[in-house]
Amino acid sequence: MLWEMDVNVRRKYMIEREIRFKIDDEIKSNIINTSELLEESTTCIDLCMGKYGFDSLDKLGYIIRIRNKNGKINMESKRKLENNKWNEASIPLQDIEAGFDFLKNLGLSPYLYINRTREIRKIKQAKICLDSIDLLGDYVEFELEDGFEFEDLKQYIEKNKIQGNPAPLYGDIFKECMSSLEFKEKFDNRLKEVLAKQSDK
Repeated sequence: MLWEMDVNVRRKYMIEREIRFKIDDEIKSNIINTSELLEESTTCIDLCMGKYGFDSLDKLGYIIRIRNKNGKINMESKRKLENNKWNEASIPLQDIEAGFDFLKNLGLSPYLYINRTREIRKIKQAKICLDSIDLLGDYVEFELEDGFEFEDLKQYIEKNKIQGNPAPLYGDIFKECMSSLEFKEKFDNRLKEVLAKQSDK
C-alpha cells in the first residue's frame, strides 16, 4: 500500500484481490466462529456515478463512487486490473454534496446506490467482510493478504460449507436483478430518495 501526503488532502492507493460469495445464516455463523473480529458492524453507503450507467465498468474499465462509512466520506475510483484484482484510490471529502457536484460537472450521472452493513473479520489468509446488503441479502467477501493466493482459501471455504460460484461485483448483481420489474421499482425508489436529499441541499 502506498500513501501520498499533501498539505490539504490524503490520497490512498492500494491493490485489492477479492472474491465474494452469497451466504445464508448458517454459513455466516460458521465464519464468525472460525475467524477473528477486526471491526464491529458499521453502515456503509455507496453512490456510484458514471457516463454509461451500469455499463460504465465494461466500457471504461473502472467505477467511481462516493462512499459514506459512518460519516467518513471519500470519493473512490476502482480500476479493474484482471479478474478479481483491482487498483483502488481514494480522496477524503467534506460532504457527499461536494463529490456529487464535482462528478456531475464531469458529465457523470448516478446509477447505483448500495446500502449495507459490514462486519470485518480476519483469518491468516485474508480479511473477511460480512456484508448485509439492502435488497440483495448476505454475502461474504475475502480480501487476500499479501503472500497468499485464492487457492489458499480453498480449504477454509470448503470447511465452512461455502458453495456455488463466486459472485460478481455488487453493482453487477444489481444490474442482473434489474430484469425483475418488482426489484427495479424498489431499487429506483431507493435511488430517488438519495438523489432527492442532494437536490434539497
